[in-house]
Amino acid sequence: MAKATGVQKAILGLVVVIVVGVIATVVLAVMVLVNQQTTTTVATVPNGASSSTLPLTTVNGTATSTLPLTTVNGTATSTLPLSTTNGATTPAPPPPPTTTNGATTSTPPPPTTTYPPNTNPTKGFHDAAAILLTAIDPSVDPCDDFYQFTCGNWLKNHPIPADRTRIGAYDVAQLTIDTNLAMLLGNISVTDQTQPKTVQAAALFYQKCVSYDDTAQNGAKLFAVLNGAGRTGFPMVDANWAPSDPKNLWTTIGYLESQYALSTLFQSYVTVDWGNVARNALFLNQGALSMPLDYYILPQFKSSIDSYVTYVFELAQALRDETNSKVTDAQLMDDTLKVVQLETQLAFAMSPDTLLRNYAFQYNEYTLTKLSATYQQIGWDGYLSSLLKDVDPNYQTDSVVLTEPGYIGVVNSLIAGSLISPRTFANFIGVKFLEDNAQFLGSTYRTALLKFRKNVHHENDLPAAATDCVELLTNMMPYSTGYLYVNSIPNRDNITKDVLLQSTKVIEQFMGMVDSLHWMSDTTKKAAHTKAAGLIKNIGYPDWLLNTTALDLYNKKYTDSMLSLGGSSLWDILSALKYAFQRTENFQLLEQAPDRKNFLASPATVNAWYQPERNSITFPIAAFNPPYYRYDFPQAYNYAGQGGTGGHELTHGFDDEGVQYGPDGQLSNCAWNLCTWMDYNSTLGFTDMAQCVVNQFSQQCCPVTTGNVHCANGATTQGENIADLGGQLSAYLAYQDWKKTENNGQEEPRLPGLEQYTMNQIFWMTYGYSWCMNQSTQSLVNQMLTNPHAPAKCRTNQVLQDIPAFGIDFGCKRGTDNMYPPATQRCQVWTGN
Repeated sequence: MAKATGVQKAILGLVVVIVVGVIATVVLAVMVLVNQQTTTTVATVPNGASSSTLPLTTVNGTATSTLPLTTVNGTATSTLPLSTTNGATTPAPPPPPTTTNGATTSTPPPPTTTYPPNTNPTKGFHDAAAILLTAIDPSVDPCDDFYQFTCGNWLKNHPIPADRTRIGAYDVAQLTIDTNLAMLLGNISVTDQTQPKTVQAAALFYQKCVSYDDTAQNGAKLFAVLNGAGRTGFPMVDANWAPSDPKNLWTTIGYLESQYALSTLFQSYVTVDWGNVARNALFLNQGALSMPLDYYILPQFKSSIDSYVTYVFELAQALRDETNSKVTDAQLMDDTLKVVQLETQLAFAMSPDTLLRNYAFQYNEYTLTKLSATYQQIGWDGYLSSLLKDVDPNYQTDSVVLTEPGYIGVVNSLIAGSLISPRTFANFIGVKFLEDNAQFLGSTYRTALLKFRKNVHHENDLPAAATDCVELLTNMMPYSTGYLYVNSIPNRDNITKDVLLQSTKVIEQFMGMVDSLHWMSDTTKKAAHTKAAGLIKNIGYPDWLLNTTALDLYNKKYTDSMLSLGGSSLWDILSALKYAFQRTENFQLLEQAPDRKNFLASPATVNAWYQPERNSITFPIAAFNPPYYRYDFPQAYNYAGQGGTGGHELTHGFDDEGVQYGPDGQLSNCAWNLCTWMDYNSTLGFTDMAQCVVNQFSQQCCPVTTGNVHCANGATTQGENIADLGGQLSAYLAYQDWKKTENNGQEEPRLPGLEQYTMNQIFWMTYGYSWCMNQSTQSLVNQMLTNPHAPAKCRTNQVLQDIPAFGIDFGCKRGTDNMYPPATQRCQVWTGN
């Protein structure tokens, strides 16, 4: 959970003994249902094969319930023998007498369960205990390997599904929500006028998507788009292709990005202007690659490059055959190699993530005149006019912010030196368009896609259609699924109020930690408090979301472009969805004033994020589910989960990237090489603190594994690691404050079945459980090469080794036990105590 680029969320009662064979996936699915009190029961969703190759954050797979559920008064409940009286779960009464051969006999009642006096027998405490009991491995010493202690049994019981490269505790929460949304969307009539138009459009897309017939051939439609007037064509599958006006390359790139959300040579986006937060600005970034950057550069990944060459060739071959082109295999392979060579050259021009943490260097504003004069080989007029053709002319931008001018310079040089032919550039654009749509072009294309994923990402199957279609919809039309999900939660107001109180306490404790820092000057501490006071807290969902008039107004571009296509193919409806996404969530922002309360993603997303240019933290209501939170769970659980998440996102406002932005989101006090609201000596102290974390994560080499990459990169992951440390400590202190101010200074009752653990220990166990994850080796390699988050085990053990309160609460021996190292081996992050 990091800075966003854009991200949210029957009755199972266990006494002391857990039913063997009911794994935590099912428990979590049931927990989510209870938390929302929804009338939708979990059912098996239709299986299928559908996956998005769009640049979206997705969670693939199916979620089904193996626990029999019934619905009582609109609430999904379990058929397990439990009953609830005044909120407390008690054993159900014995069944009535039965008659056999005329003789009446009584079934013995179930054994009576008694609880130690210091436990809480309510349903919420039962369910929280059930989650942890199915996860922990008590045979492991928590002072030696806390991750294995909290997750040992969970890891054994959750093998990686065939259509995934990982499965984690929070993935299960998202899968459960997506499954319920799939059932809702599948049962809505597209012509039901009682539904908001937004919901009708969402149901239209979902029902077309989930029923997609991959015998349909849509490659010809893609080919027609590339051959439209003023476009480049697709020479590698067109024997009659001839070079056209060089300007067509740039108009084609702008057109595909505007109409089909496809990034090729560049990635453009609109957000708050970092240098002037009174307006939104158009940013232009380096292009998107099909694989991690290191795969193109390091020799040990040659097999992945070979697989990519095969993938591009097979996609082009499928399109050639569908369009009855006369292009030979030899010509196809020659073009394929040149396309991959171009992508490799672009990869060498790109900056790795470790060099993209200084925003003074990434803020380079160019007027259109200066842009054209500096990079003369790029057709800026054609690109920008196509990109922004539907933006109101009164709001057409007169400047662009380049985040990577060096990359743009390389593209300019490749053209100026005629190093890459117009044919190869046109083929590069066509290949990217093919890749982006491969799962919806037909069975031959999908076969090539699956083969590539198996070889490079080690996925053994494509994801299930139902949840994959929901995920695509959630990413492309965020407030459609967000509306449906939020509307299904009766107690949403209580939940958001509780999380707001929790967030307020976490912020208070974090600022107390800041005040304790010996390396920070009083002037800088004052600036830190000013930034915290300016923080925007987006909790749950936007306040306009449930107003259907406002909802339909927001989504007007979607409904206008989609609802008239009811009888059309999925290709046409998906194209309309992508166009509306670009207009609504991206380029339309140029016509609007900046909105610091913009959630940036769906409330149905299990995630959270900090947005530095808005100085805002966002917690979608979907995140208020296990493994992070449930309204009736003990506060130890909720503060460790959602409270820790809140602290983590808050800390991003003060990490090595966050300190560059002021309280309103504007880059602060910029010199030629650095922006920061810290004074010089405080900056030195901060750098020392951050470097300790960088060194620790790099030197301790977590996780030790086989393959080409063995260690998390401490520099790349420093922001997330610092946020984990500062966030979890502030959440722990906030929980102590909650007991003092909201619970009369009393400890919470203990969990039934886990009475041997104090609630402080439950706090740490909940944090560890939230990171339980099985992950393929290749997925782990990809993460360590491309992701700013350290692997799950590192985010548990190495974080807690740096927080002395953990070792104290578990009675670990300082300096002897692995989880409680001596002070000289710990990093002191965001605290002077």
